[in-house]
Amino acid sequence: MAAQEIPPEWLPEVLPWGSVIGELRPVIAEEWGLPSGVVVAQGCHDLNCAALGAGVSEIGTVCLVSGSYENILIPTDQPPTASMLLKGLSVMPQPCEAGLSVIAVHPTGNAVLNWARDLTGASIEAVENALGAGAREPSPVMAVPYLSGSMTYWDDGRKAKGGFSG
Repeated sequence: MAAQEIPPEWLPEVLPWGSVIGELRPVIAEEWGLPSGVVVAQGCHDLNCAALGAGVSEIGTVCLVSGSYENILIPTDQPPTASMLLKGLSVMPQPCEAGLSVIAVHPTGNAVLNWARDLTGASIEAVENALGAGAREPSPVMAVPYLSGSMTYWDDGRKAKGGFSG
């Protein structure tokens, strides 16, 4: 901060995850349709929050989080080995008793859907309508959307490519 001449009071206080910051202002709670007294707390990365919201906070539990990417998160108290990291796993702090999480990141999910929409010029509404009009049972076609390689834990997973089967 000194090197960049940034006054310390410009920056927020650094707090641990889960620290209560205070109550939501009544006018904001009313505007958002929330009851008075809602507590605002320090958050964390969306993947970690999703895991906590799914009840994944103890060693032995696992969470699949789907969104722009698909991620598998496993709480742990042991960091992954160098070999595991070289095969594509990540580690980060996890706001739970275990303290860490090991994460397999898959650059698929909506990122692939958005790529396909851009490629075909389809709007979100058109895709939504087509999905709504489609069959309700699983398709015989399986898509493996490894457009960026697989970041899953196996040798040469990053060399995997996408494809269709069935």
